[in-house]
Amino acid sequence: MVRTRLPYLLALAAFASPTAAGTIAAGPVLRAVYLAGNPVQAVRDPATGEVRGPAFDVAQELARQEGVTLDFKPAGSPAEIIDAVERGEADIGFVAYEPSRAGSVSFSEPYMVVPQSFLVSAQSPIRALRDIDVAGRSIGGTGGDSVTLCMKRTFRAATVVELPGDPAAIAAALSEGKVDAFAANRTRLAGIAALVPGARQLDEAFFNVPQNIVVPRDRLAAKAAIDRFIAAARDGFLAASIARGRGAAPARPGMTIGCPAL
Repeated sequence: MVRTRLPYLLALAAFASPTAAGTIAAGPVLRAVYLAGNPVQAVRDPATGEVRGPAFDVAQELARQEGVTLDFKPAGSPAEIIDAVERGEADIGFVAYEPSRAGSVSFSEPYMVVPQSFLVSAQSPIRALRDIDVAGRSIGGTGGDSVTLCMKRTFRAATVVELPGDPAAIAAALSEGKVDAFAANRTRLAGIAALVPGARQLDEAFFNVPQNIVVPRDRLAAKAAIDRFIAAARDGFLAASIARGRGAAPARPGMTIGCPAL
């Protein structure tokens, strides 16, 4: 246990604080909200309540630098996260950038990217990305998810089907042939694959979804502070945190990210 956490702890110990106290949190508690259905962001142990993941590490470190405590809460959808930040119920939210989500909140620079791919059933003839956008095929995605919105912009032949976020419902849709493939990040796809005997992920990535932090639109100082934090943390703290999980990578300048249709 000590060995696996040592690089992360060393990165944290060496990490210089680039934020000023009170810049991000509106009060004595940093109120952060994350997407409960995205295991790449953070995962909460149902038995112990313990949370782990890059989003939690970042929120915890921002709270530490501000000298405040942390309130880290799950949300059911990206829309709920943005609404909570817009209404002032949360100081920050962890959500992927998507043009339709912009306007009411400000997005930070991306702190990590998450490759998206497709899960297909064992008997599926789909072998590569070129087999996805084909007439007569139905491709599933969670309603409102960034990859689903991207598919709607990108696909010219296949039909995009919005599914609920419940893994069992998605697994059933694949098993019963209601969809020919399902799109999501690889960590999420692995969890669904466990419910569908013989299911497989495509080797290729559809695109890299940027993961960002949102703040109220009028809190420009908070956004600037978070952007400085991300730049300072990218090669140390963030890299170590992301490496402890799977299915993501630190966002770096020059990376090709975002929906290819945009």
